Amino acid sequence: MAPDYETPTQVCPNCEAVICEAFLVQGDRSPQPGDICVCAYCAAVCSFDSELRLRVLSPEEIALLPDETKLTLEQVTRPPHG
Repeated sequence: MAPDYETPTQVCPNCEAVICEAFLVQGDRSPQPGDICVCAYCAAVCSFDSELRLRVLSPEEIALLPDETKLTLEQVTRPPHG
């Protein structure tokens, strides 16, 4: 399992849940500006800005992401089977 990384305490720009840490789906480094993040509460697809604050990506921005990133997003936002 990937390690958790502290981020500035903030609220999700979509659902307003308090967020204070993140983990990477791939790799083992702390979040960087431009990295994609999915809210664990509402599954909003966000991006970290230069101060590691989150902003929700528009559907147009998501469409421009690399295919591999979109596939990963589909896997982490898909509801569990059962």
